[in-house]
Amino acid sequence: MAQIDIGVNYGMVGNNLPSPATVVQLYKRCNIGKMRLFDPNPDVLNAPRGSGIDVTLGIKDQNLPPIASSADAAKTWFHTNVQPYVSDINFQYITAGRREQCGCGGFESGWLSARNRGFTTPQLAQTYNRNFVKKFLAKQATPKRPDHYLEGFIFAMFNEDQKPQGVEQNWGLFYPDGTPVYPVFS
Repeated sequence: MAQIDIGVNYGMVGNNLPSPATVVQLYKRCNIGKMRLFDPNPDVLNAPRGSGIDVTLGIKDQNLPPIASSADAAKTWFHTNVQPYVSDINFQYITAGRREQCGCGGFESGWLSARNRGFTTPQLAQTYNRNFVKKFLAKQATPKRPDHYLEGFIFAMFNEDQKPQGVEQNWGLFYPDGTPVYPVFS
């Protein structure tokens, strides 16, 4: 089966998450073709080398002011965080900051599976995310831009136990052991 043309955000705010190599194998097993990283972690960037997974790499919020104000700082960031990997990884986009998509033509979406009474169940999250995937697999556009193919990322790959208590801990498609919270890619 070919990789699907949709991505999943790979967040790492947890102390019980699988190794980066195991995560890449999970992406491949589920035929997920795109990975979004929120920051350039060298251990994580080594894992998708040669995998065929497209990577969208984020610049940390605290690195934006110096990069935006200095060409030398931007070059240094690129030579440190992209150049060493560019022959083995297809960097699809570089994004600015944790929540910005900076011209990449895509967006992220998802549905949390717990913590908000009847509005957040695994069944509702599964329905939402499966429909999200179907929309992008159909390569549907929007009425305003019918000739523009949309790209998207599901938020997020794992439930991350070190995020602040509450909502953001429960967006993951998978538990840290790699079992699905609910099936989406089947």
